[in-house]
Amino acid sequence: MLGSTIIFEPDVRRFAKLTEMDDLESFDCLHLDDMLTLDFEELLEGAELDWAQAGDPVKLDEQSGMVLFGVNPDALKHVLKQSHQVETHQVADLEKLSGWLEGRGLENIYELSNF
Repeated sequence: MLGSTIIFEPDVRRFAKLTEMDDLESFDCLHLDDMLTLDFEELLEGAELDWAQAGDPVKLDEQSGMVLFGVNPDALKHVLKQSHQVETHQVADLEKLSGWLEGRGLENIYELSNF
């Protein structure tokens, strides 16, 4: 897995026990193949939207290089309309993300990424 992991979780308190990638088994996750935080942020250029929700990350582990943050629902909605602006190999990730979000909605979405 090279891309980010997107998580749907209505109860943010459940993330307290998340310490490593192996702990994701109990979460509703989508693992992207290529797209990273930077790719989403580039799709938002000029839209006056931030990919991450305001405030501190939900979880930050500098030792392991893991950060978990809420995704701004308005930014997510905008990004899903930008498939014409991504690299060919990234279109599949946006389509996969769009399909995964059906039935889950745009709220309570988080991104887990490594740095």
